[in-house]
Amino acid sequence: MMPAYIKPNNHACDDKIQTLFDFRELPYMLAATPFKFSADFKEKIAAFSAQFKETPSITLDLLTAWKLIVCTPWSAMLVDADDLTAETKANYPTFWHYYMHHAGKLSAHAVPYHVLPSLFDVLEAFLPGAKESSLDQALLSLCTELNQCSIEQMNDFLNTEVLLGSSSLSLGYILLDIWLAPENFISQAGILMAWIGTQNPSLISDSEFFHQHYQTLKIGHFFDREALIHHYNALPVAEHEPYYELFQTLKLRLELLTDIDETILAELSKLYHARWQYIALTNDDYFQTPRGINEPWVRLALCLEGADFIESGYQLLIPSLKTTHNATTQAKLTHLPLQDYVLSEAEDELILRQDCWQYHQLHHAWAYCGRLGLRLLTALELKRLLQDESFAAYYHQVTPTACHHYLSKRTIDEIGYLIDHSVHATGFKAGEDYNPLEMTQACLGYQRFLDYCTSLTAAEHQTLYNHPIELFHKRYLFKDILQAVFEQGECVAVYGQILMKLVLDYHPYTLFKPTIEAKINLHSMRLLSAKHAYAEYAYLTEPQALARLKVIFVSLMTRQFNCLYFSGVKIKFGDFENLTTATGEKIYLLIREILTEHTTTSAVFVYAQLIEHIVKPALNKDFVTTLKRYPDTDLWLQQILANTLAHHKDIHCFEPGILHARLTYLQQIFSPFDDKMNNFVTDMIIFKQQYPTDTKYWLAVNIALQHLLKQLKPLWHERVLTSLEENLSAKVSVARFKDKHHAKPRFFARQASYENNPIIESPPSELSTLGL
Repeated sequence: MMPAYIKPNNHACDDKIQTLFDFRELPYMLAATPFKFSADFKEKIAAFSAQFKETPSITLDLLTAWKLIVCTPWSAMLVDADDLTAETKANYPTFWHYYMHHAGKLSAHAVPYHVLPSLFDVLEAFLPGAKESSLDQALLSLCTELNQCSIEQMNDFLNTEVLLGSSSLSLGYILLDIWLAPENFISQAGILMAWIGTQNPSLISDSEFFHQHYQTLKIGHFFDREALIHHYNALPVAEHEPYYELFQTLKLRLELLTDIDETILAELSKLYHARWQYIALTNDDYFQTPRGINEPWVRLALCLEGADFIESGYQLLIPSLKTTHNATTQAKLTHLPLQDYVLSEAEDELILRQDCWQYHQLHHAWAYCGRLGLRLLTALELKRLLQDESFAAYYHQVTPTACHHYLSKRTIDEIGYLIDHSVHATGFKAGEDYNPLEMTQACLGYQRFLDYCTSLTAAEHQTLYNHPIELFHKRYLFKDILQAVFEQGECVAVYGQILMKLVLDYHPYTLFKPTIEAKINLHSMRLLSAKHAYAEYAYLTEPQALARLKVIFVSLMTRQFNCLYFSGVKIKFGDFENLTTATGEKIYLLIREILTEHTTTSAVFVYAQLIEHIVKPALNKDFVTTLKRYPDTDLWLQQILANTLAHHKDIHCFEPGILHARLTYLQQIFSPFDDKMNNFVTDMIIFKQQYPTDTKYWLAVNIALQHLLKQLKPLWHERVLTSLEENLSAKVSVARFKDKHHAKPRFFARQASYENNPIIESPPSELSTLGL
């Protein structure tokens, strides 16, 4: 929905519609036609275009002048109107009808739905009793909306065909009729309003003038039991989807339904809620796939809103939404299609792409005015915005190359020391300066930091000075801060806030002096932390860091921690729970989000925070900690620090595909099979439904595996681990497993089991244990 301006050319009649709303091109458009225009008309056009160039926005005065031009008859436009053929006069009442036909008769690719609300307002202006100025105001809004469209979108809109009785007209022709003779158009307004209702069933007029058209289409207040059943039966639901039984049950109830009531609406809400849980943040959600399988679900929701059965169709689709209207315009969210929005990180509101783009145009920052006011976009929200190609193109055009080199922990610690000594609460009081002691501390702090900078290598120095910082909707470089303080004599305290944001970009949980914490809104800075990983962890890739965090989490949920009486802390994951220490709880709270929630936080960042700000400080224990902590907990923390936890004898993590494939194989060659292992194989299938994401499923399976291994007898314990840890060939030798208590092993075609079982990702020979 980005504005696009037309480049002048002399072949307007061979190209797309070039004007009507981009008034700068009128002289070029006229020159490209075969007609000879009068000097008076050319002068009128030139004056009009000049007026638009001075203030390139559509106003009522400009619209009035444009209507006068549109209404100009052939005789007043041409040097000699007698040159017109009889056919041209008969088929084209005005020059503009001729131009619309020859320059813009192209097939529309798609209806620009975001323009429909403005067209809806134009039609409402035709209603009896409407103010005389309401039509002009509605046309003004429509023209303004179209002026913000790309040429492709404008062309699509003006060429969209609407069936009017036995014939059809393009929207461009209809708009011309509205301008030329609005009194003759009222008979067509109802048909056009009904067409809008077919495109967006939530856009329904309350006027009785349009009721006969709505009744025919069974939309609005005429949406009844039969219409509900018709739309419900069109919903695509597969048997493997978890809400299939709920869908079938509700389908039977609808057949017995006499009228749409609160009970049936509540059941529909449950169905939509279950479906959103299944498709949320996947390639099949409403934002990634607005058409296809989702279209019937969206249409039914909009029909229910248009019939006033529910407040918002989008709240039915996405139950976590807390808003129904755009916070800026107060227009209903459903007036625009879902593909024009992205879901907020909290999943409680929809963010309009156009609003973000317009704000960036004005303020050069990525922000959005939501239900709680203006705020910066989070990294996840910006990532979702960039899924739109046109938005991504604009973003990469205006955004400088990102900083790929990060700062070391020592550098961040030195900046933190500088802040502690140079930023004082006095600096934030209007008209007050630092006292002599505070000024001395600030000078010493900066001197120490400059001395530290001299110890950096040339590459480290370059990385630090060119490091970006975003705060207060602005982007700074680190060298800008030093230049402002040393060369321009700017306030140390004010620019110290920007340095605080830099520290929080690496360690959001940093606590500054209480006087500073009380004076500055650091909460918002922490929420908007860029979450950079320290340079010391640049060797780690995202998959490697995530693999380490997963093993730590499994160990955290299954290890038996020794705690002092009543000092243990209970932690939970799904149906699993464990008792851990205070340090274990800190680790749990830090890594839980990235493993169990949808987030774009870097796994390397989380791992760096874990090691630098929890594990290392915990191992530097004081006297009290020495008395309270058991030695085995110290050993566990040392294993995390040394990254040897995955190789410890008490923790065994594998890919679920390996587990299922090899345990299924063991079931085939050993009879009877251990009951606990039979139950575990069954539980793996249940876990697939309980834990819908790959990471959650991996965690649940491996946590359950640790419990299983602890319960197995030594013989079965050895068999399972040996099978899991060896590399299977085409046939697995089971000689080591045989004993006199077991029958001869039976070999079988394993490949068939992979093809028939959705749990298994790939054959065991192509899988390996978790690589760290």
